[in-house]
Amino acid sequence: MPCHTPPEPSRRDPTDTPTRATPFRILLVEDDADVAELLSMCVDTLLEGVVAEHAPSGVAALERLEAGARFDLILCDIMMPGMDGARLLRELSSRGLLQDQRVAVLSAVERERIVDTLAMPNVVGFIRKPVDPIRLAELVKGFLNAG
Repeated sequence: MPCHTPPEPSRRDPTDTPTRATPFRILLVEDDADVAELLSMCVDTLLEGVVAEHAPSGVAALERLEAGARFDLILCDIMMPGMDGARLLRELSSRGLLQDQRVAVLSAVERERIVDTLAMPNVVGFIRKPVDPIRLAELVKGFLNAG
């Protein structure tokens, strides 16, 4: 699942990614370091004005959000050891930390098996693994434009 070669800066369409004075921030909650690195590289390469940060576990993401960090979008894996993505979202919701956050769920599991998670407050979408980098960029742009 290699990331495609980035387009030359002069060829990028400035309307591709929403713009604002500060970069859009995405939190990647992913326990597999290789997958997280690939997703981060693809976001950084294909989406201008978007910065991806990594939390290697549900607990790490919860700690970061409890400390006051805010993101424009959280990309959250469902299948993780310890605190899985569904439990993380329940914890965030019960602590009032999802109010201004949007979440897109990442999973190799079929959508039908995680319907309850997808119906949770502030969940704006589902991205199936393995992730196609171009499709990821399109979906992230859509989620950012929706907000």
